[in-house]
Amino acid sequence: MRRPVVLLAGILLGCSDPIDTAALDFRAEPLGAEEVNEWSVARLESGDHRVTVRRAADAARRCEDLEAELLHAAGSLTLRVSDSARGGGEGGAQPCGYTAVLDRIPSGQYTLRVVHSDRAGRSGAHVVLNQTLHIR
Repeated sequence: MRRPVVLLAGILLGCSDPIDTAALDFRAEPLGAEEVNEWSVARLESGDHRVTVRRAADAARRCEDLEAELLHAAGSLTLRVSDSARGGGEGGAQPCGYTAVLDRIPSGQYTLRVVHSDRAGRSGAHVVLNQTLHIR
């Protein structure tokens, strides 16, 4: 009688969403004028259940105010980058380069979207990357 209980527990554990294991490491740093063009195009590197996204984004005040969250649904991963600062800085937008490492992604096929929310005080967001991923 003990064997069916163990088997059932294994089946139930297998039903949990494996994408919940994915982790996000996000870092943003100020960019110099000569670096903005290099970072303005999204760069995607993948390997061993890991994807690294590098891109430029503007911060209202400081690059440290940029935040990211990883959202997931069936077959879809969305990296949402937003500015937590309220209101703009006196000198305008601060150009920043960010690196987002999505780690421990289970094997499968996903659509990765990177979405930037506009600066604080403005509405809307725009997709800066929409890419199919094959994770092995």
